[in-house]
Amino acid sequence: MSSRLRVIDVDEISFPAMTVCNMNQIKKSYAEQDNFMKNVLLALNPTALSNVSLFDPAVMHKIETEYDMIQIFRDGSFTLQEMFVGCYWQQMWTKCSNLFTKIKTSMGYCFTFNSAEFIERNGKAMSSQSGVKAGLAIEVNVNQEEYFFQSGDSAGIRVSGQVVKIR
Repeated sequence: MSSRLRVIDVDEISFPAMTVCNMNQIKKSYAEQDNFMKNVLLALNPTALSNVSLFDPAVMHKIETEYDMIQIFRDGSFTLQEMFVGCYWQQMWTKCSNLFTKIKTSMGYCFTFNSAEFIERNGKAMSSQSGVKAGLAIEVNVNQEEYFFQSGDSAGIRVSGQVVKIR
């Protein structure tokens, strides 16, 4: 058995895209503005009690003709200002709105650092140092008092990284 190693020395590497999602997809204060929609959202959660059934044709007709569910999830999600307390990029305090883009995911609406939109505006985020302080650090507020619609029984955020592929 033999092994070959090759060391490649680079000055900078591409920083991955990082998506941050609140486990709660819709704020309680938003859901409580419309009692019918509040019950529809509760009906989507198998463990919650709701006054409506999604198997009722009249309920489904009302949803399809009077509501835009994508808009409801967009409007009911947390804003960047509500979720992010502070952002540090490469050891510098930075406005989070300069770093993150709101995107639709299977977790609802989330915020992505180093998204395609960010790269078009600023170029690809690069890192020339390793270590905690050399990359991205964020402070978040999960706003647990606003929890209404989450997947699972937990509170917090989910962070996922993606390789950025731009032509």
